[in-house]
Amino acid sequence: MTSRMQNFLGRKFVGLSLATAAATAAALVFVPGYGASGGPNANPSASSPGRPAPSGSADGSTSTKPTGAQKPQSATRFTIASGGDILLHLSVNHHAKTAEGYDYTKLLRAIQPWIEGSDLSLCALEVPIVPPGEKPSNYPAFGSPPQIADSLKAMGWDGCALATNHSMDRGFKGVSSTIDNFERVGLGHAGTARTRDESSKIQYYTVRSGGRDVVVAHLSATTLTNGIPFPKGKEWSWNAEQKKIGRELADSGEIDLVFGNHSHVAEPVTTLKGGPDGRGMPVVWSMGNTISGQLIENHGYGVVTGLMTTATVEVPARGKPRVTRLEWTTLAQDQRTFRVFPLAELKKGARPQGMTLSRAEIEAREKSVYPVMAMGSQSERTEAPKPQGRLVGNERK
Repeated sequence: MTSRMQNFLGRKFVGLSLATAAATAAALVFVPGYGASGGPNANPSASSPGRPAPSGSADGSTSTKPTGAQKPQSATRFTIASGGDILLHLSVNHHAKTAEGYDYTKLLRAIQPWIEGSDLSLCALEVPIVPPGEKPSNYPAFGSPPQIADSLKAMGWDGCALATNHSMDRGFKGVSSTIDNFERVGLGHAGTARTRDESSKIQYYTVRSGGRDVVVAHLSATTLTNGIPFPKGKEWSWNAEQKKIGRELADSGEIDLVFGNHSHVAEPVTTLKGGPDGRGMPVVWSMGNTISGQLIENHGYGVVTGLMTTATVEVPARGKPRVTRLEWTTLAQDQRTFRVFPLAELKKGARPQGMTLSRAEIEAREKSVYPVMAMGSQSERTEAPKPQGRLVGNERK
């Protein structure tokens, strides 16, 4: 476990604090205990397409109190969405190319309802953004165009986890360029830093639901800074180190939810014993790829079959919010058009624009993911969530 995680777990919070992060096979995603107030300096994030514009920032009240003159409902809830690695090979960039630069929204438009429908959406950008004047690059040292930040914002993501085994692929300049571009478009970020002072700050989001402000702390960690190939045929096998770190996080009693990544294939969703007040800690060991240029011929159908996960946070009139469900939604990438679609819809016979997959290709994706997900304890979600709250704060402190 990183020192940053250990330091965070030493802090005390009131209300709910969630953190997510793209993780390696060992680090996973980390979500600490209960966050409190947005503080007087909380900044409302810019509204995303399809979402209501925030009316103001968190006002310093803790999440155990109503905001302003509003009265809390007897109970309310909101959702947090996350997804697998956004792994931009040059082949992905080719399909996103436009006359003006790059636009990735057309490749991911079919899953946008899951992103916009959640009250807080946190992505996992696997690769750094190239420094000014440099060109995008492929494996083993990735570098993505700056326009990926614009596309993520336009899709409705609120922020991203940035700590991965490829974070340093373009050196420190790549780390800085990534954060610069995220801040240019108003995206939150966790996992990397441009200065020592910035490295000590944590990304917080404030979600307002039912007259209450709930602060979500976003952490991102990795144990690797160079690429490590996964064993062929064993991609789904979440390993002992993952389980050890997951157990430590659950035993800490401070972690509400874990979103994991790195294996590039979907892994089960389950609930570990422990967590806040001993109520359990939901974890997805890996969400696979949201989009990538990895080839079926080299890695199998698992690399084109990822997950979106949706966590439901119940907010009582008084007391601590809690994560009650972590549902998964299967995704299928078309290897010819590079577009991504909800797999459940394709199973039912949908033929959306830009989808060229045959029935056999769809079934191959089903066979790569559903037996693995059946090994978990959480259920599939086949309908996009509807907004139940709104994001009113996005700050680092």
